[in-house]
Amino acid sequence: MAAYAQGDLWFSGDQSGEIYDRMAQLKTTIFALFCDGSYTVDYTDILLLFSSDPDLTMGVLKALAVVTGQEVEWPTYVESPPGGESGTGAEVAMPTRSVPVTLEHLKRVVSFNRMATESLRGTKEQLAAIYKEVQDPETGVADVSSVLVHPKGRELLLRSSSFLLVDYAALILDAAAQDGKFVDRISQPMV
Repeated sequence: MAAYAQGDLWFSGDQSGEIYDRMAQLKTTIFALFCDGSYTVDYTDILLLFSSDPDLTMGVLKALAVVTGQEVEWPTYVESPPGGESGTGAEVAMPTRSVPVTLEHLKRVVSFNRMATESLRGTKEQLAAIYKEVQDPETGVADVSSVLVHPKGRELLLRSSSFLLVDYAALILDAAAQDGKFVDRISQPMV
């Protein structure tokens, strides 16, 4: 805890003259949300939370970038012409950046912010089978693009809504449009 308390957040700024120290409060809140039983913080979990995006695909790519430590791009996916199959479904002539990914990386992405349920266990088992198909037999590591272009791999990664940024303003406006009483309640001044 002491090291966390002494460190600066990456978005710290000068708050001299402010009565309420928002950065200190934010730092305390982030610590309370992400510390474990031994009072340590896993910064990867914080970054995974901030990987959320209004576009789920981009959120998953950001999460994969966090766990691999490298920028991840969605591979160009087209049906390969006869005789030009790449084996992965990716376009043969289109170079994709090679980003090695382990099964543990993929499991961390699909299980982030989810309870350990039978459904999650099944998802991890399916992911392990896909990983076994696409991994390099010599190194035991797969390229993230081969997982992303695998139809079932893509589906499993995009199944979780953990990296979809919720548009709360749209939800409130939608609720207001459906319920006239809701509009009356939210238009009253705050006490």
